[in-house]
Amino acid sequence: MNAMNAGPAERVRDLLDRHQMRNHDLAARLGISDDKLSKSLRGNREFATGELADIADVFDVDIYWLISGEAHRRSPLLSHRHTYDHETGAHVAPTGPMATEIDSLARAYTQAELDTSESDGLFDAFVQRVGASGVDRTAANPWTGMRAVADVVRAEWLRYCDGRDPVLTMGDFLAERIGIDLVVLDGGAGSGAVEAHSLKAGGCRSIAIGQTAAWYSAVFGILHELGHHLFDDLAPKGDEGLTDRPVSAEALVNGFAANVVLPKPVLESVPVESSLEHLAETLWDTCAGVSSFRHRCSTIGLDRAVPWNQADVTKSWEETHPDGQRSRAELWRAPSFPERLITRHEQLVESAEVPPDSLAWMLQVPVEDVEPMPSVHHDSADGCEVLELLGIDA
Repeated sequence: MNAMNAGPAERVRDLLDRHQMRNHDLAARLGISDDKLSKSLRGNREFATGELADIADVFDVDIYWLISGEAHRRSPLLSHRHTYDHETGAHVAPTGPMATEIDSLARAYTQAELDTSESDGLFDAFVQRVGASGVDRTAANPWTGMRAVADVVRAEWLRYCDGRDPVLTMGDFLAERIGIDLVVLDGGAGSGAVEAHSLKAGGCRSIAIGQTAAWYSAVFGILHELGHHLFDDLAPKGDEGLTDRPVSAEALVNGFAANVVLPKPVLESVPVESSLEHLAETLWDTCAGVSSFRHRCSTIGLDRAVPWNQADVTKSWEETHPDGQRSRAELWRAPSFPERLITRHEQLVESAEVPPDSLAWMLQVPVEDVEPMPSVHHDSADGCEVLELLGIDA
């Protein structure tokens, strides 16, 4: 069903089905009778505004989308359909700490109201340059167009690096060439699989990853999310309309990320019976991990023996690229935010335009540590009382 052409009742029924929640349970959460809810779901009674707000909270969806089927101009846009459930085959939104972190990030960008004219221009120009807008997502076979885009993105990325480490410069590449912020959030999966999410809030585009030492997984996740931005997959929270495309959004951007880091010619250059050292060097140069290499070979029908696991390859990296491996592993191990976002919040907190909680969250300090200092007006020439207020001995 097209969510934009449906009414609130249809969207609520869809949410109940998606979350496998009984009508009785939702009615209880709303504090209304089963009969009232049934009438609203059938279209015989309009939902009250307060009821719709409560439903949005229950299912954690955007209330403007729930009411109208569209995003409000201030609604955060996300791509939340890519936490894969192997049992059901569903792509679902993040839950727990990462969901909270994403909401906090959206709030920080919305409060900041940053000037996006430069980043918008960079993004639009990049989309045109790489040909992403020309990929027909409604076609039964959009793969050829996607691969062409991946080839151009890879060339742009490597050209930007100009001999520098492509992993260490990825954040700068996204910001300076595409107008997308790279954010590292708490609540990630540590050294294992990396969570990555796309967000557009307050007019700003960002890619958020969970803190990790597994830089190769982070690179793939970042490129995956870049695909969501380039192919216009973002939607208000709750909107699942993109899942009815002939090729799902997730499948296409997975293929996009794989084609960027491991293009077919690179895979074919690896001997069938490669040594660990040769494979490790190839993966180092392409910024990929063993699982990506193995899956990519399988996808394109390339027979390559890979008897080693990621620990074997990482150990080889530590021996052949000790400084580089250390730098890559430390790059995304702690939360980090764009300097412009922090600076703007410092200004807003100082002027008391917004509360200090978002700034404290980004700085990872108690809220009371970022309360604005009271203005001090003093006429003395030596300034001793000012120094005393600051806790400095005169």
